[in-house]
Amino acid sequence: MVGKISEYANAVATFADGDLVDVSKRISTSPDVFQSQKLEFAQFQAFIQANSSNILNTNGLTLGGMYSHNLNSNYLTFTNGTLNISQGSLLVQAETNLGSTAVLFKKQNGDTMFNFLDNGNLNLGSSPVVTLTDNLTFKNGTVNVQGIGTSGSSALAIYDNDTTPNKLWDFLDNGNVNLGGDSVVNQDSNVLQFSNINSIGGLKFNGTSNNGIGLNLANGSNDFDFVIAGSANTIISTGSLGLLVGGAWAMQVKQNKEISIGTNFEPVSGYDLSVDKAYFDTEITVKSPAGMMQFNGYRSHNIDPSTATFPNDKDFGVHKNTSSGDVFLAFNDGGTIKKVQLT
Repeated sequence: MVGKISEYANAVATFADGDLVDVSKRISTSPDVFQSQKLEFAQFQAFIQANSSNILNTNGLTLGGMYSHNLNSNYLTFTNGTLNISQGSLLVQAETNLGSTAVLFKKQNGDTMFNFLDNGNLNLGSSPVVTLTDNLTFKNGTVNVQGIGTSGSSALAIYDNDTTPNKLWDFLDNGNVNLGGDSVVNQDSNVLQFSNINSIGGLKFNGTSNNGIGLNLANGSNDFDFVIAGSANTIISTGSLGLLVGGAWAMQVKQNKEISIGTNFEPVSGYDLSVDKAYFDTEITVKSPAGMMQFNGYRSHNIDPSTATFPNDKDFGVHKNTSSGDVFLAFNDGGTIKKVQLT
């Protein structure tokens, strides 16, 4: 090494190529003997870079102020450990172009896990799983979920926690919702209201086959079903609207406006029932106001008219003895059956 060396009075602020750095190397430990020499800064820098893991491994690195280092397109790699940032933050500044990568996390095999962009966006890799040990709260803003833009594709799906998760709810990006299993909406004494339904058919229940579709209303033991019946579960033919009470048909209305009425159907007092054509499952009883006669319609038995077919006071109707074939017009007069045979 050739050149004049003199003491530099001012504190050293920066180094550049060609500068010299004083170093002392221990050459003996019994006793300690050091040998001083001067290295060019480039040599000293190469030594530090080559041995940085050994230098930082024991006591860490403490910075007294701002520190900046240009990696010159090289990598800074931390292996077999954890990068802990205590009482501070890690600030990563990407290129000036919006949408460029700011922080990129990759798996060991090179697949991208998370990609933070400098415009605030976050790109996730293939099928990542984020496990929460507590609640995740989004506050003072709106959570927007946007699908891939293909009509009918899933935008948000809810699964159960089975070993092989089952999809329970699937919200599609066309506004539809698919259910993957039976679901219960527990209102907990609250009101579920559908507002601004301002047209006929505004709230629709559409079936997908001829097996029918129903609306079940249950309150304890009071069970009512409004059913659009198909060919598989109808009494009077395909295409009908029916009311089931306790699982039994109470009334059905066909598309041709014919009505089928079940057992023990009674109009509400004070109201009229008027139909063009009606079919009845069983014999019909028509009641008049209290204290008046009630028409029991047609009755049949293997004996002549009796209280078995006309049990109430003032019941009357047509009765056929199925054993003899005789037909009677009968009337219950206070428990006594009065009859006349029709010939």
